[in-house]
Amino acid sequence: VTPRLTVKDTVTAGPHQPDTAFGNWRFLSDSIIEHKTDRLVIAFNGHFARERIAAGSPFGIPGSRAWWAAAQLPMQWHLDGRWRVGLRPEIARDSTGRWTLAEQTVTAMTGTLEYRTAFKSSGTSLKLEYRVDHSTGAQGGFFTGREGELTPTQHLWIVAAIVRFDRTQ
Repeated sequence: VTPRLTVKDTVTAGPHQPDTAFGNWRFLSDSIIEHKTDRLVIAFNGHFARERIAAGSPFGIPGSRAWWAAAQLPMQWHLDGRWRVGLRPEIARDSTGRWTLAEQTVTAMTGTLEYRTAFKSSGTSLKLEYRVDHSTGAQGGFFTGREGELTPTQHLWIVAAIVRFDRTQ
């Protein structure tokens, strides 16, 4: 739209079940709106998918409609040349368990601290992330490590080193 505002949409359609009849096709839309400034990047990413459940499908009632909806709002602030801070709230709803294998709504929040270095056409990012996920729904939850036991909330710490080989930094 402008050098600072980007809008993208991807639409796909096709069979995702053994019964490939057109009436059972999955339709999915993935939309992204992104706004960039020198110090901030903020985006909205939304997904929506639906399909009719065919006879013999393992999740859902045959003939009913299954749908998936998800959205996230990633934000990243450039504090100076090397440091960045990110925040990403998310929500996703799986109406029948066809996408996540559980009928559930999952909300999540991720925070990121990143340090970037650059040398000629390469660079390295060191990242520390904290993420919390919460699932609601009779079938939802996260594995605890004990046989068959689920918990509605999980906490994750992630440490990463990413090496880039690129002409632009």
